[in-house]
Amino acid sequence: MPVGERTHRLFLLFLLSDIIVSGFYSYGCFMKIYWRYESIKYQITMNQSGLDYFLMAFAMIFDIEPMAFSAFVVLAVIAVVLLIFLGQQCFYISHNILQIESEKYEYLIQFRKEKGIEKPVVNYYDKGFIQNWKSVLFPPKVPLHQPMQYKKKDE
Repeated sequence: MPVGERTHRLFLLFLLSDIIVSGFYSYGCFMKIYWRYESIKYQITMNQSGLDYFLMAFAMIFDIEPMAFSAFVVLAVIAVVLLIFLGQQCFYISHNILQIESEKYEYLIQFRKEKGIEKPVVNYYDKGFIQNWKSVLFPPKVPLHQPMQYKKKDE
């Protein structure tokens, strides 16, 4: 079986598990930072403007918990970026296209618009939302066959 064939569902599972793990740990870091803020908020003078109060609290928390704060920022960014990527993959599955095909369709639409061709660009692989997802989540079985034997040109 070629690399990447019939493995899209495992890739989606990998993305989803990464989002869950990074989100869980970023939430844990946030709760630690919030707990630390609750313990030091009475040490910050209240007669400051809102921005000064925020910056003072930020500096104190970052001074006390630099690793938790840095981990929170990094993990939150990772979770958001992977969530966007998962959304893109779900869109592609729903329309049964690959990323390179979406670029091809955009080019064809633009080309036909410039040439004045009214015929719409059709994706013949799009079987509908439910059928597309069924083909990704439950791919058809490949019949067993003998492996291919390739001969060198010298033989």
